[in-house]
Amino acid sequence: MLVDTVLMNAKILFRGKVISAGIAIENGKIVKVAKDSNLPSASTKINLNGHITLPGLIDPHVHLRDQQLAYKEDFYTGTSAAAVGGVTFVMDMPNNKPVTKDSVSLKKRMKLAEKKVLVNTAFYSAFPENLNEIEKIVKAGAIGFKLYLSNKIGGIDIEDDQLLLEAFQKVAKMGVPVAVHAEDHKILTKIQNKIKNSGRNEISAFLRAHPPEAEIKSIQRILPIIKNSGVHAHFCHISSAKGLKAIINAKKIGLSITCEVTPHNL
Repeated sequence: MLVDTVLMNAKILFRGKVISAGIAIENGKIVKVAKDSNLPSASTKINLNGHITLPGLIDPHVHLRDQQLAYKEDFYTGTSAAAVGGVTFVMDMPNNKPVTKDSVSLKKRMKLAEKKVLVNTAFYSAFPENLNEIEKIVKAGAIGFKLYLSNKIGGIDIEDDQLLLEAFQKVAKMGVPVAVHAEDHKILTKIQNKIKNSGRNEISAFLRAHPPEAEIKSIQRILPIIKNSGVHAHFCHISSAKGLKAIINAKKIGLSITCEVTPHNL
């Protein structure tokens, strides 16, 4: 038996234990894990010198920017950082410039990324103004939709719950998820205006501008819409115990929801 690649002299977590072994890979798939002496012949052999070998990680929330925001980040620098950190699959958010919110902007972004990304990359879209375009956007390659409740990004009116329900129902029919940035924009705007008028711009002022109350109110508002639409929803960067508790309780009654936590959002 001849395979494409053999990784030799590795440390592998196998059935709850770290063992010394190697990995045989054929057509991008692991076909055997065994002691080095029992591995098949390979076109390429790589000695891992006893390093611990882990599967590539998945980051479901990245901002690769590029295009008119390339001064912040671009596809090459963002995916380079991912690769160095052991992340082999990333999911790009749509609050770009221009915003990714229709099949045309999505295709342009994907084409630009083709020659620059170093890891597997998928793309979210913001909601279009015309909800009938949702199917077209998914067929163009979007793996899901992002809803920003903190401010309007994309074409949908974030204050119209009936419209959000219709959008979620269409997304559910396409079998893709909705990622939710859960912060109530009215609470944010009121506090942010007050802070700006006071001339404050320090870190503590920024933290005060994003209170837990804005998160929990937004979660509680969107949960019934998720329930009535049947869509799978993923809450991004949850930052409060109350917010997490609301999500856990909703999962207990059967809602298809997940969430994430990032240190810099706490």
